[in-house]
Amino acid sequence: MSTDIVVMGGGITGALISDALVSEGYKTMLLDKRDIAWGSTAATTSMLQYEIDVPLYQLSKKIGEEAAALCYRSGIKAIRELEQLIKDGNIDCGFQKKTSLYLAHTEIASKWLYQEFEARQQHRLGVKWLSPSAIKTEYGLNSYGGILSKTAASVDAYKLAHELIHRNTKKGLEVYDQVEIKNVKHNNSGIVINLKSGCQINAKKIIYCTGYETVKMFKEPIADLHSTFCMRKRRRNKDQ
Repeated sequence: MSTDIVVMGGGITGALISDALVSEGYKTMLLDKRDIAWGSTAATTSMLQYEIDVPLYQLSKKIGEEAAALCYRSGIKAIRELEQLIKDGNIDCGFQKKTSLYLAHTEIASKWLYQEFEARQQHRLGVKWLSPSAIKTEYGLNSYGGILSKTAASVDAYKLAHELIHRNTKKGLEVYDQVEIKNVKHNNSGIVINLKSGCQINAKKIIYCTGYETVKMFKEPIADLHSTFCMRKRRRNKDQ
């Protein structure tokens, strides 16, 4: 088989990337070794927040204030664009706009969190500082203060992924799950993907949307991953 672009990974990221590619007119093929959206997408909290792992005031010291603020503003923009995508497509996925409360759990934490609040307020990210008493009155929580952000949301990421993929199959998106890759070879004309089933796919580009499993593709160890699972054992009846 042949296509313009192969998207590797059928979770929410792969679904969104495929939606963008199909909208731009690219012949697109989506592959996943599991069922669609059965990786981390099925286990996500589905909270949409613009924060990243590094606080804004610390990120400013690493890459500069303007670049750091751009990262945070991009997160806010992404939530709004996702809301518009869902609205325009009339997609039923439980999207709800919400506020987000970032709590300080100790007095020491409240000092750097207030510093973070000042950085966000300086760049007009739509935040408000709440005192411990205000948080106790409004939410019934004990804390040492916190940042209230007006931009946040929640969404059923599993359903959204399925809805996006379903609507794009009607526009020509090819979807194959339960397929495993043997190897990926690059040449001057593009990409050759050999599947363990013996099938071969020729493409111009490949986009990896494989989440945590992407680290397996790097030669250097860049992260240590630890997975947890919750399993429930079914009790057999006496008659079984």
